[in-house]
Amino acid sequence: SVDGITAISADVANRLLTEVPRLDPQRVQPLPLGLDHIVGASAPEAPDTDLDSTVAALGGKRFVAVLGNDFQHKNRDFAIAVWQRGLQSGQSCDLVLAGLHVKSSSSKVAEDAILATHVDLRGSAHTAGHLTGRSRAWLLANAAAVLYPSSAEGFGLVPYEAAILGTPSTFADFGPLKEIAGISGPPKHWSVDAFTADLEQLLASDDAARQRVAHLHQVIAQHTW
Repeated sequence: SVDGITAISADVANRLLTEVPRLDPQRVQPLPLGLDHIVGASAPEAPDTDLDSTVAALGGKRFVAVLGNDFQHKNRDFAIAVWQRGLQSGQSCDLVLAGLHVKSSSSKVAEDAILATHVDLRGSAHTAGHLTGRSRAWLLANAAAVLYPSSAEGFGLVPYEAAILGTPSTFADFGPLKEIAGISGPPKHWSVDAFTADLEQLLASDDAARQRVAHLHQVIAQHTW
């Protein structure tokens, strides 16, 4: 009965129209979010104390970051498998999983099961809970790459925030991320092989990393508040 409904992406608008067929499409308007809410200068020299133990454990080693609460659709267990495959191919780096453990629809059991059998000395995994904004920015700015294998998104801000802070990311080319980013290169589907190939390229090639960041900067410039 409302006169209008806004959605944060066309993907969400289309799903809304599918779920509620009585809606008048003329009353549903996608209004994509702005992407310029942080700038490169947002990256602090050091995180807050909530990352003290993680920073100490890293000891200056390069790392891949996974940012997000452990909802099953965030696929953090899948991200661990991708990281492990990358280690097997010769990419030495640690993994940092940052985000809260949720009470339901959590991947914690699967994550714990994978990490319990991890023996590859080329990298160690570290977990952190909820982070302050300062620590979150530090993590995104200092990671060698960001793994973002989410399979259900209304928008997906993390890859853009990482790019603003100079860090490349790998994410599935689907839904709102495909719609807004509109770039070639990211995995077309959720497979360990596809994500590992993209992650390896970002870690091994400075040119590939810079290109991913540059492409997302072009998208950011087109979506401002």
